[in-house]
Amino acid sequence: MSKDTDLHQKHIDLISAYMRELRFEEFKTQIEVSKESGLHRNTLLRVENSKNYTIKTLLKLADYYGIQPSEIMSIIN
Repeated sequence: MSKDTDLHQKHIDLISAYMRELRFEEFKTQIEVSKESGLHRNTLLRVENSKNYTIKTLLKLADYYGIQPSEIMSIIN
């Protein structure tokens, strides 16, 4: 892997951990978040496990958790 790829993966891992932390703070299961957010549970699994997910998914989760999308991205600074 290249240095850039390693850095990108670190950023993805940080975002994933942050999204999982938000869910834990609300004492919600993935199934509950899935039903309430309209996202499929497998989508939440991908986000929380640093797998392939989209900006659109992060925007939906930001709306669900009542945060600005910039807050999600700020954790990688």
